[in-house]
Amino acid sequence: MCRMAGYVGTGSKLRALVDGSPHGLERQSWAPREMQGAVVNADGWGCAWYLRGELEPCVYRSSLPIWADANRFGLGRTISSSCLMAAVRSATDPLSHALANTQPFVHGPLCFLHNGYVKPFRESIQRRLRRSLGDEAYACVRGETDSEHYFALVVDEWLRAEPGERRAAVALEGATRRLLALTEEAGGVALIAAALVERAVSDPLAVRESEGATPGEGPAGGSVDAGANDGVRTSLVVQRIAVGGSPPSLYVRSAADGWTFASEPLDLETGWAPLEVGAPRVVHVRA
Repeated sequence: MCRMAGYVGTGSKLRALVDGSPHGLERQSWAPREMQGAVVNADGWGCAWYLRGELEPCVYRSSLPIWADANRFGLGRTISSSCLMAAVRSATDPLSHALANTQPFVHGPLCFLHNGYVKPFRESIQRRLRRSLGDEAYACVRGETDSEHYFALVVDEWLRAEPGERRAAVALEGATRRLLALTEEAGGVALIAAALVERAVSDPLAVRESEGATPGEGPAGGSVDAGANDGVRTSLVVQRIAVGGSPPSLYVRSAADGWTFASEPLDLETGWAPLEVGAPRVVHVRA
């Protein structure tokens, strides 16, 4: 299990997610309020951000607890982006404490976070899951965690999907469906709170049509107009779902400057709402 948070919008500092909020990820790493199956998140942390106009994310990972990593101060102060992702980790398997198993996971324009677990993963599900992957998705797996294999399914589905605004949502939905099916076949448990970001070249016509939209509008999400357009679209997809248990907590908040998700509300301000269990929610940012 872990705690995770992310943001898409007009722009924010990384510290808003990490240690610049009353209940940011640094605090959630040692004082989580709604965490299942663990007490602290001391098995590493990581963050990812997208530079303006770039399709592939920058990534920082550490196997240190976030509170022991002095790099977080400089990173939080200097990194500003229209798209940020971060997580603190509590390893389901104590022997999996390694940098390769630390989120976020990335591939090309994709960035992925998963909070939860899949059991019995190593004993039953892992081998069948790997056999179902294409070569490129299989090569993405560098560690041995259930979360990274879940991401490999996402990559596999994304490579098969048609390009466009729905591609990220189709990829996450398809990967989740495959993972849940494997879990049910094994008579196991899968607890999922997931977030996927995709960067892509934007359709200029679609940009014009979305101008003035408010973040998170509509039941499925919405669009954010982040100002000057560099021909790039960011799609964020979040989902909570489970088999054999209750999914981990995940909250969302829509504001004038963007859209934030977090395992637990980052502050006491109004606007946080639990993400409904089931179908994914999608937000698009054009910046």
